[in-house]
Amino acid sequence: MQYCKNFYQTLDNTFIKHWKRLISNVEKTCFQRLTTLLPNVGKHSYQTLGNTFAKGLEMSDNTYITYYSVKF
Repeated sequence: MQYCKNFYQTLDNTFIKHWKRLISNVEKTCFQRLTTLLPNVGKHSYQTLGNTFAKGLEMSDNTYITYYSVKF
């Protein structure tokens, strides 16, 4: 029973670290793109930025889910 508890606790910690790193990378990329686009104020620029951000989050979520399901 203790072995199972330790296993799941380790798994959760790894999972959380992995997910935080992915989200952090997505946010950095988005911030970099935002600062690049800021001088270019226009509806199209912000729409593109929003789509890129959403896509990045979706990709990190998919990786996160895949990572977790593989562990189980």
